Amino acid sequence: VPYWMAIVAVPALVQFRSLEAVLRGQGRFGAMNLIEITLPLTMLAFLGLTEVIWGLTVYRAIVAWSLGCLPPVLIGYAMLDLRHWPRRLADISLLKPAVHFGVQGQASNLIQLLNYRLDSYLVLWLVNAGGVGLYAVAVSFSEGLWFIANSVAIVLMTNLTAGEDEYAAR
Repeated sequence: VPYWMAIVAVPALVQFRSLEAVLRGQGRFGAMNLIEITLPLTMLAFLGLTEVIWGLTVYRAIVAWSLGCLPPVLIGYAMLDLRHWPRRLADISLLKPAVHFGVQGQASNLIQLLNYRLDSYLVLWLVNAGGVGLYAVAVSFSEGLWFIANSVAIVLMTNLTAGEDEYAAR
């Protein structure tokens, strides 16, 4: 397994999410959606080309997937002005509170994920594996409704944070 590809994939995905957040913060939802759609499409294209040219193995799939993260990042940077590009690392005085907040947020996300999936184990304990399968499909369909709420929340949050105080209060 090419663990060394994490040197490419992890920074690329972090930059991708950062670019996505900057575009969202600017209210450029078309550009944000473009790079959001580009990510799985480039990964699919890289995996497909790898299969056609060399044949997929686990090693080649990881390399293709990792390299597939790079084009959306490049496209995202091409959509930003140069003044929004990163220039240097933040001061340590800014990093400490950001890391503290991030650790708290990720801990709550982990607890929330466990809470969401604990019900599957409960269904397994009460019914059987077939019941868990039906339950998982039903949960996936119902969670699809979150796409609507999340897309509205993204637009509203950007308008509230970027708008004037009277607009936010209203």
